[in-house]
Amino acid sequence: MDKLDESNSEFILKLVGSVKLPRGAKKRPSTADIKEINRAFISPSAKQFLGEDIQTNKMYESIGDARLYLFATTFLYHRYGEDLSEGQLTELRKYMVGNDFAVMDMAKHLGLAERTRGMTGKKLLPNTAESIIGVLFKLYGYTFTEVFLKQLFDANYKNWCEDKHTDKTKEYIANLTKIKKSTKLTPRSLLNEHVQKHPESCLYKFTHETHEHGWIAIVQYGRLSCKSKPCRTKNAANDHACELMLEKLKGKSKKRPLDVPDIASVKRPRKK
Repeated sequence: MDKLDESNSEFILKLVGSVKLPRGAKKRPSTADIKEINRAFISPSAKQFLGEDIQTNKMYESIGDARLYLFATTFLYHRYGEDLSEGQLTELRKYMVGNDFAVMDMAKHLGLAERTRGMTGKKLLPNTAESIIGVLFKLYGYTFTEVFLKQLFDANYKNWCEDKHTDKTKEYIANLTKIKKSTKLTPRSLLNEHVQKHPESCLYKFTHETHEHGWIAIVQYGRLSCKSKPCRTKNAANDHACELMLEKLKGKSKKRPLDVPDIASVKRPRKK
């Protein structure tokens, strides 16, 4: 192991240890993990001076690119809500996944320039940042990379993305924010907010069953599942299932605090 690899080892231990997982858990990379993560710093162009047999970050770059794309999509959905159109989502997402925007800023923020090996070029650092995401996903999975990216973007989204938006995009976001603020709280919106804060599992989905009296919704979050009573509409069934899930999470939080939103904050319509 050369001096650069030794320096990277300290960096890797600090990077992985900085990820605050649910319930206060932390990962400590093994020697094998550190060796694998070191690959993320080696660009394919480094073969010219490190040898053709060297393992590079090419595959991890592709994995990291896809993982970041998925994160950006869900991050923007939770940030701006369902009123975001497909075209507007694409426009906003480019600031998070584009090499000239947040990915470059992420690479600089993490201090990857002095650790990356390869021929200098505008894609070198962004590719390394994506490779870091890719190798962390391979070693530690969905939840770890979700928390890792969320920590970075929660702290830096304004500087990395919002400050670079065009005037047209800024105007649209301002209108979206007004719509979001005026939207009434529902059990589903509260559960969505909770899931965004506590991404304990990649599994969060709704399924529906038909019933003679309407619809039944089933919401799954991690290992938990709740089934609504029969309701006349899908939205009503979704809200009831989410209400049951929030109550279940609230019960679990007595043993393990999870900052579960209070269902009492939802204003129920009065019966006429």
